Amino acid sequence: MKISPMMASRHQKSSNNQSQANEIDQLIEQYLTSKGENQKAIHEKIEAFGVDGVQKIVNKIALESPHQYYRHQLYQFFENGGEKMLAPLLMMMNTDNRGIRTTCIEALGEIGPVSMPVLFQQIKDDDKIVRRHAAWSLARLGEPALDQLIKGLSDRSSKVRVESAVAIGNMDDAKMARRAIPALIANLQDKNGQVRKQAIWALGEIGNPEEIEAIIPYLNDNIAIVRASAAEVLSKQETERFREVLIAALQDSNWKVRYHATNGLWTRDKAIDPDDVLKLLKALWHEEQRKVVEMLFWCLDKTWEDTPEILLDALHHEDDDIRAASALIISRDPRSECFDALVDALDDSNHNVRKFALRALARKKGIQALKPAVKMLRDDDEEVVEEAINALEQIAQNIPDRD
Repeated sequence: MKISPMMASRHQKSSNNQSQANEIDQLIEQYLTSKGENQKAIHEKIEAFGVDGVQKIVNKIALESPHQYYRHQLYQFFENGGEKMLAPLLMMMNTDNRGIRTTCIEALGEIGPVSMPVLFQQIKDDDKIVRRHAAWSLARLGEPALDQLIKGLSDRSSKVRVESAVAIGNMDDAKMARRAIPALIANLQDKNGQVRKQAIWALGEIGNPEEIEAIIPYLNDNIAIVRASAAEVLSKQETERFREVLIAALQDSNWKVRYHATNGLWTRDKAIDPDDVLKLLKALWHEEQRKVVEMLFWCLDKTWEDTPEILLDALHHEDDDIRAASALIISRDPRSECFDALVDALDDSNHNVRKFALRALARKKGIQALKPAVKMLRDDDEEVVEEAINALEQIAQNIPDRD
C-alpha cells in the first residue's frame, strides 16, 4: 500500500512530538535529581521547549502527584523561571481541569508580583477551590500583595472579602501583615457569615490578645460556623483572659463550639481551676457528641492524674450530674487512695454515682472490694445490681486459689 505524502508528514510529526515528549520527561527526571549549576542548565533546556516544557512540569505536579520533596523542586522550577513563566501558565489555565488550573495558580505564586493581576482575578472565580488556591498564592507573594488585599477586604464581592482574609492570615510575615488588622476588625461586622468567619480566623493568626478580644462577641453570633471559628481562635490563646467566655461556650448548641471551648479550658502549664472542673463535669454528663466527649475525657482524666482531690471533692457535690460524672472519671483509672471515698459513694442517692463507684472498686480488683460489691446486690436499681454482678466476677478472677 502506497502512503501519501500527507500521511507520511503526519506520521513524522507524531513521531517527532513523541520524541520531544520523551526528551522533556528525561530532562525533568534529571532536574529532580540535580543541584546547583547542573540543575540550572537542565532548567534552561526544559524552558527552551516553551509551553510544552511547562505543560510537562504542570502535569507532573497535578496528575502524577510525586513525593512532596519533588513537588517543592518542581514548584521551584517556576520560581527560578520568574516572569518568563507567566505566558505559558496563562495558556495552560484555559482548561476545565481543576487540578491543572490550581497547579498553575500555585505556580503563579512562585514567579513573583507580576502574577498579582491574574491571581486577584482568580479569587473571584465561581469555583471555591480555585479561589482558595489563588488566596494561598497571593499569601506567598507577601508584602507586594498586602495593600491590594487590604482593599480586597472591602470589595463589593463577598468572595473577594473572604479570600483576601485567607491570604492575609496565611502570610509568612505576620508582623508585616498586621497592617490589615483594622480592616479585619471592621469585617467582623460584615453581613456575610463567611466573611466574619475568615476575618476571625485571620485575626487569630496575626493579632495579639488585646486585638483578639474583639472576637469575643462572636461567640454569640447567629451563625454556628462563626461561633465555632471564634471559639477555636480563643482556645488557642496562651492567656487566662478568655477562660470565662469559653466556659459559657460549653453550653452552645453547636458541638464544634463546645469542642473548641473544652480544648481551650486546659492549659498544660497550669492546673485547671476547680470551678472549671465542675463545669466540665456537668458538660460531660450531658454531652452526646463523641468528639466533644473524648476531649472532655482528656481534660478530666488529666485533672484526675494531676489533682485528684478536685474530683474526690466533687463526689460530695450537691449536683447529681457532677457527682455522677466525677465517679465516671474516677472509674476510668481508680487509685488505691480513693478506696474509702468510693465505698462512701455506694450510699449515694443517685444510682449513677453508685454504679460508677462500684465499677471503680471492681477495677481495683482487690479482695477489699468483695464485701462492698456483695452489699450492692441488694440495691433497688437494676443497673447497679448488674454492675455488682460484673464487679464480683472481676474480683473473683483475681482471688488466688487456695491449695
